[in-house]
Amino acid sequence: VCSGELMDQNGKKGGLQDFSGKPVIVFVTSLTKMAELGKWEEALRPHFSKINTMDIGDINTSSKFILNELDKELKKHVPSDVRIYLDTQNVWAKEFSLDLSRPCVLIFNADHKMVAKFTGKPKGKVLDEVITAAAKYFPLKAESAKQAPAG
Repeated sequence: VCSGELMDQNGKKGGLQDFSGKPVIVFVTSLTKMAELGKWEEALRPHFSKINTMDIGDINTSSKFILNELDKELKKHVPSDVRIYLDTQNVWAKEFSLDLSRPCVLIFNADHKMVAKFTGKPKGKVLDEVITAAAKYFPLKAESAKQAPAG
């Protein structure tokens, strides 16, 4: 389990441990693909009545200047109530062998064991697969369950 604490864009520490005993969907992407975090959140939230998510931006930098600039950029693109955890040491990419050239979606069960891993943008087959996998851990909204193809 990736138990290391990360700082969010507001300088608060946190991580998977913030969701003790709860399943979590973790979105991980590189600095250049930060907009994809919001797209994944927007694509999944309408399907579930309650969902726990954690957004991680892999920024691989130790420069205070870049972090200060990043904070300004995030304020433009990310709602203030969404925490973006900043992974400056590539911890998540290394631990879970992630190729961050595209956004990654990891699903953890309530014991925080990774149960599914996906890569890609939130559309088509990848989105369907993530919804199906997440539905094992999070309650679907009634209208979503009806729309889901039988199978």
